[in-house]
Amino acid sequence: MKSVKNRYSIYEFFQNEIYSKSKIKKFTKAQIKKIFNENNITIVNKIHSFSKKLLFLELNQKQTDIEFQRVKKLINDINDRSSKKRLPIWNEGWNENYSKILKKGLSQGTIPGYYLRKNQRIFKLKNSRLIYPKNSNFELLFHRLILHFINLKFLKKMDALYEFGVGSCQNLIFFLKNNKKINIFRSE
Repeated sequence: MKSVKNRYSIYEFFQNEIYSKSKIKKFTKAQIKKIFNENNITIVNKIHSFSKKLLFLELNQKQTDIEFQRVKKLINDINDRSSKKRLPIWNEGWNENYSKILKKGLSQGTIPGYYLRKNQRIFKLKNSRLIYPKNSNFELLFHRLILHFINLKFLKKMDALYEFGVGSCQNLIFFLKNNKKINIFRSE
């Protein structure tokens, strides 16, 4: 399992001398405006208020170069991840998901981890440097930020939402909680 050996934890990341001097940041209103290409100041302010939990480090050029080297190494190991020897690992993961659902029923607590994964990823934002999330659930929080934007920008005036290929239903659950007047229709 080469790829697992090459992974590093968020703790290890922050222990690294290069990164320990980086300043933890939050998104500014100007960044929100640019990310969502939005000029409506009311929507920008609202989305900015939802973004306060999204903490990240903005990587400098030296840090970026290190991350690109890690990506190159990962790409070189990619063939190992899709080989026949990975099949038992894949089956083990799916059996674990299935057993959880049988024991506890289907709920947010039993949704497979890849839908609600805690990440250790680097992100590239439009017209920005690479950023490294400080939050272990940054991807989920950013996804919710996008859902807030969709809700504020497009769904507030709608009375129905149709989603095809709903997967884990996380989008629909979000819209039901945050838009009480919308009727939801789904299909898998």
